[in-house]
Amino acid sequence: MISNEQLECDLRAIDGVSHAQVSGDGYHYDIMLVSDVFVGKSKLARQRWAYTHLQDYIKSGRLH
Repeated sequence: MISNEQLECDLRAIDGVSHAQVSGDGYHYDIMLVSDVFVGKSKLARQRWAYTHLQDYIKSGRLH
């Protein structure tokens, strides 16, 4: 399991992310990302971008 604070810090370190906010209880997370990367992209494309950057956490079981 990863803490909300650690996940926020890691997400903010991604090139282009200007804001990251994470809330959750260790089992369910709500993540808000703000980035210019999302400009002009569909909701699905934004979600895919986010999941791409979360894959290591998902595969390791620290995030699901």
